[in-house]
Amino acid sequence: MNQNWLHFEKAIDTSKMEFQWGLVTDFIVPGTDSRFTQARGLFNGQTGNYQFDMFQGYVQAFLPNLGAKGTQIKVGKFQTHVGYELVQAVDTPYVSKAYLFQYNPFTHTGVWATTQLNDNWSIGNGFATGSDTFIDPANRLTYLGQIKWAPPEGKTTALFNTVITNPDFDVAEGFAFYNVYNGQIAHKFTDKFTYVIDATYSNMNNVPGVGNSDWYGAASYFIYKWTDTITTTIRAELFEDSEGVRTGFRGLYTEVTAGVAWSPKPGLIVRPSVRYDNNANSNAFEGKNDMWSAAFEMIFRW
Repeated sequence: MNQNWLHFEKAIDTSKMEFQWGLVTDFIVPGTDSRFTQARGLFNGQTGNYQFDMFQGYVQAFLPNLGAKGTQIKVGKFQTHVGYELVQAVDTPYVSKAYLFQYNPFTHTGVWATTQLNDNWSIGNGFATGSDTFIDPANRLTYLGQIKWAPPEGKTTALFNTVITNPDFDVAEGFAFYNVYNGQIAHKFTDKFTYVIDATYSNMNNVPGVGNSDWYGAASYFIYKWTDTITTTIRAELFEDSEGVRTGFRGLYTEVTAGVAWSPKPGLIVRPSVRYDNNANSNAFEGKNDMWSAAFEMIFRW
């Protein structure tokens, strides 16, 4: 029971060049994943394995006269624009997560505006209270940015994302503030085969007992849709935690995961997977430098 996910949305249709408003809320009610997704200052004082989380809660508006193709604005708590993988189980390839996903932002609280400049290009700009902070003494002004190239009829999309703040560790609040620079490229070779590469560099300064620290890596996704109901995904990742600040063990991590998603009927997804991890510099896995693991999950939608 990782996620009991409840989603409410009043959607916006940006193809209609008229003012619109909407809202989105996402809740884990409850589930074991909420122990990791909670933002500082919002329901983060809970105990036990099954906790509650309001993962997203924001109002949105579409302004048709701002920019050539209009601007969409969000205000509230929303998921990060950084990275290929997502928290939502139905929108991400495995229950197993990439290092790049685990050790970078999940959510931001603030304002985020996306402007469609033309058919191919869009930009995003915003300001937030930090990464994974709601309204809390551990808040710090943070800039959010994105530039995206996505031709409507093209086979390739590319984007660059940033999260920029004062990256000094907050000693008084015991909270990590860091900068993130992320790039993604996706290419559809055929109707069945898609390749994605997701690369991120992050840095933090003045970590107690460590000083300056950075972590970075890249993950490749090989996605093949065999039939309308069966898709396989292979993820191959390199992740360097230079000082061990994020994972607890310094060194270069190598991770490969292979999985199958089978949807025998609408509303049901069955996903087995197998994974191999290695750390070339530390015994990060229960006293060993590598580990095999396997997972099996079922997703029910209604």
